[in-house]
Amino acid sequence: MINTVIITLVVISLVMIITEDLIHLNKAKTTLFFGTLCWILIFIFPTTPDSASHTTEQLNELNFISYLSNVFYLIIAYTVGYIGVYFAATRSQ
Repeated sequence: MINTVIITLVVISLVMIITEDLIHLNKAKTTLFFGTLCWILIFIFPTTPDSASHTTEQLNELNFISYLSNVFYLIIAYTVGYIGVYFAATRSQ
């Protein structure tokens, strides 16, 4: 049952991404919303009884180093993006 619901949500999100220009909703917002909703549904309604405990264990193993590496990646990506915008703006003057 939950598999059918998740597949339906994926199809709905795909249609929303394809029709982004018509509905004026950003692809990132659609993806984040439906992706998060699917993960929450998987966690609340596991397909097997051990799935919830296994998912909880994996979430608890997320350590500080992996979190920190994601933060550094975002900082570097935004910095490179801003530098590119700055040079593009100064080159046009």
